[in-house]
Amino acid sequence: MAALTLSRQAHAPALPNAPLAAYHDALCSAYEASQKTWVLSEEEVDILRWARNSQALNPPKGCDLRAYKKATALEVLVAHLYLTDPTRCLALVDLLLGLPLTTSAPRS
Repeated sequence: MAALTLSRQAHAPALPNAPLAAYHDALCSAYEASQKTWVLSEEEVDILRWARNSQALNPPKGCDLRAYKKATALEVLVAHLYLTDPTRCLALVDLLLGLPLTTSAPRS
């Protein structure tokens, strides 16, 4: 008699945190892209290192602690740049997302 195996996806509807998982994956990808030293200044690399090495409390279910720390580090860098140098923040986010550099809202 063959063993019966059940997969979680066969019995559970789409998880409500699926958009969160997609957001997290995008952040991880952006973080990995931001590790190129020619893109980041020495100060920005130090901020990433500091944030990544800070104590993480509890990552979300189904999330690797290492990936969670990397995504959190990128969020800290973006927040720091948003407060201290909004132009650099916008340039970095545009670069990470592959968008053209925008400095103002579109006019209507």
